[in-house]
Amino acid sequence: MPVIKNDALYVPHDKRYHCEIQYEGELGMFFTSAIGDTLEELADDVRYELRKVKNRLPQIVHVEDIHNNNVFTKLFIEDYKKGAYNVR
Repeated sequence: MPVIKNDALYVPHDKRYHCEIQYEGELGMFFTSAIGDTLEELADDVRYELRKVKNRLPQIVHVEDIHNNNVFTKLFIEDYKKGAYNVR
């Protein structure tokens, strides 16, 4: 079920966290997304999506806590690179 914000379709899921990943396409840039109810689930999905497009210069360009309307892209990228979500 989509999450509705301000009478407009915001994201097509009801998970708490949403991440946009940009990568090179043949004619321009494409986007894919990763989602999760926890930061660990989000990081797992980010890893999966990044691996799928690893040869196309993928970049995390937006990370948001949908439930709290909080964008924390830079912090997530820093923690992700440090391995903060590799607890398993």
